[in-house]
Amino acid sequence: MEIEYAFLARYVEPAADGTLTITGGDLGTIRLRSFPGTSPALSVVVKFKPSEDGRLPKFRFRVRGPEPIGTVFYSGDGWQEIRGTRPKESNAAEGPRFVVSLPMLEFPGPGDYTAVVEIESVPTRELPLFVRNQEG
Repeated sequence: MEIEYAFLARYVEPAADGTLTITGGDLGTIRLRSFPGTSPALSVVVKFKPSEDGRLPKFRFRVRGPEPIGTVFYSGDGWQEIRGTRPKESNAAEGPRFVVSLPMLEFPGPGDYTAVVEIESVPTRELPLFVRNQEG
């Protein structure tokens, strides 16, 4: 199984026809007024290229911070199942995908963070997430 794309977004809502409504897609920077600061809710979207066997991969997700902050969020040691199937008459592109809605995360300070998507038997995908001071 190969990842077709992965990105962070402000808000993602799956529709009944299998498509996604996305606000703030390809998010790369969060600006906070003070630190420690809490981020708005975020989502991660991962789409796979269609596979012949139809097997759904398992995943883990975490947000790592600059040293010495370490991990800000971790979905756990166990592999998470991708849940849900698309309707037979889906308008969405072929191939499995998953959307993870993250809780509001507390960032101890500004810095260069990394959202890490680990997929069972697939190379890890890292998404940069820059946390900065809000100007003004």
